Amino acid sequence: MPNANNRNTTGSRGGKGQGRAQPAKKSTAAQRPGGKAAPRTAAQKAQKKKKNQKVKKIVLIAILLAIIVAVAVFLVVGVLTVYREMTGTEKDPGEVNLTQHITTPEADQDKVAYYALGILGVDEEDSPSESKPLEALSLLCWDKQQGTIHILQLPKATYYGGQTAASLSDIWASPTPLNWCETCGQQLEDSEIADGNHAACGTPVTQKKGSSSQELLRALNSQLGLPVDGYFLIPQEALVKLVNLLRGVDVNLESAMTVGDVNYGAGVQTLDGEASLYYAMDSSGGIDGDINRMLKQRKVLLGIFQRLILQTEDQLTNDTIGPLMNGSTPILSDHTREEIIALLLDMKDIAPSSMTAYILPGGSVSQDGGTYFAPNRAALASLLNEAFNPYGDAIAAESLSLPAEWEGETDTHMQVLSEVAASQSGAVETTAAETQATAAA
Repeated sequence: MPNANNRNTTGSRGGKGQGRAQPAKKSTAAQRPGGKAAPRTAAQKAQKKKKNQKVKKIVLIAILLAIIVAVAVFLVVGVLTVYREMTGTEKDPGEVNLTQHITTPEADQDKVAYYALGILGVDEEDSPSESKPLEALSLLCWDKQQGTIHILQLPKATYYGGQTAASLSDIWASPTPLNWCETCGQQLEDSEIADGNHAACGTPVTQKKGSSSQELLRALNSQLGLPVDGYFLIPQEALVKLVNLLRGVDVNLESAMTVGDVNYGAGVQTLDGEASLYYAMDSSGGIDGDINRMLKQRKVLLGIFQRLILQTEDQLTNDTIGPLMNGSTPILSDHTREEIIALLLDMKDIAPSSMTAYILPGGSVSQDGGTYFAPNRAALASLLNEAFNPYGDAIAAESLSLPAEWEGETDTHMQVLSEVAASQSGAVETTAAETQATAAA
């Protein structure tokens, strides 16, 4: 029998590899049926799953962060928008293009100054001072070179004919809304508006809350033809506090009166804050009643002025103006507390004999279904040039912007205030504790 060890082991291709063991080849997909890769092990599957979960987690966090940022931006923009709407965005005239009122030319500022002085009325008990109408309004002309003050009192019903305010006294509570361009951030005149849009940029025109002070002072500019350098509007609560801080004010009463439980006889009486307010603001109604009330207001305001200019700077700062302006109902003004004190100190040598008061010359007219007060154009121009325009060009009657006119006879009720001045020597003892408490606050 043939020997098994002599069997050819290389196959039909014979040759060189006889008797040599062939190395094992690595398996590949091409070598497996169907060309498929070998299944992954459990460890490999777990690792891939873990990796996919990590990627998903990162993507989810990124999406959440994007949502949070978007919501935060939306809330900030929304809050700012609501705030602007609630506050009316009455922007600082120094920052935006608001129509300005006319002030004294720089060349004359060391010679003369003009100030609006008013007393606010009462509205709702808890309403802010800014929403209350004016109960009294005057324009003061201080001739610094001559050391005189001329006061022009305007009746409460003086006609204005504005979009939202029929009389001058209504302007403070109801200023005319401003036409506004949000894109340009400025007030628009009628000539700048076309088809409800800002002609320059095409932005739809919106309306913003008007400036009470600017509209009031511009109205005085246009109707009286005079500049206005500042305003001082006194809430009735502030008037009461101020008189009490001054320990009362002496007033010569025409007849006896009773305020609360206190009886005051005719003649010179020292009135406390409540009595002073009652005397100055009580009216029988109508334009005649308002004129009679303005004559009484002269006495109260003069007495307050007399007492204030007798005080030193320290007293004004610590005892009267300072506590009043730091309180809950300060005088509304474009002047600071320090500027008010400086102004009073500058006026300290002005005597009542150098102060003269007038009432706007005019009479009753019918306008817009109501009865108002309107000036006589010629009489007003004459009075302005005679007493209120010491250094400016003559005011022409036709230049006055009067929405209504009175054609009849007039009476300015001219009065040198020394005729009604009292010595201001009295004191209301019951206000001492209140004065100290208010000053300490």
